[in-house]
Amino acid sequence: SRGAHYAPRITQQQPASPLVGFSVLEKRWRPMANEKNLIPFNKMAEKQQREIAKKGGKASAAKKKRQKTLKSLMLMLLSFPTNGKGAKILKEIGFDCTETNNASMLVYSMFDAAVNRGDMKTAKAIMDLIGAGEIFEIKKRELKLKESAIKSAEAQGNQTSSAMQQLVNTLMASDA
Repeated sequence: SRGAHYAPRITQQQPASPLVGFSVLEKRWRPMANEKNLIPFNKMAEKQQREIAKKGGKASAAKKKRQKTLKSLMLMLLSFPTNGKGAKILKEIGFDCTETNNASMLVYSMFDAAVNRGDMKTAKAIMDLIGAGEIFEIKKRELKLKESAIKSAEAQGNQTSSAMQQLVNTLMASDA
């Protein structure tokens, strides 16, 4: 005898249709979710819509609560005074150790990673932190527009070289 914990062996072969999957709980083959059997939210019954919205609202509130808790913990940790190795490093570069905290150490670590190790993600985070990231993005967009203007002028081909030179000079003058 095999005992009560024995699960019967399922011998069914998988159907040829890819729209069918095996349900372990039901121990049978059943249709899988696809475009044909999914019901759009706006076509569901109002009761189902309310239930789904209620679940979403609860999940959203729980996530906001977790984020608020994490933010308060991080602010608390950043406000603690720097001690040990961190305080020594900050003192060596000229910070007043009586006023340094973990936030100061974090800013220094970001700076060190960007400058000394060439970490471009950290450099971008610093640029965003001080507000220079927006200026950088605007300059990048201007450069792309200028490049596309030059390419389109070259593609037309019917302009004279003096007209092309005039366009380039105008674009260069707008940089100054």
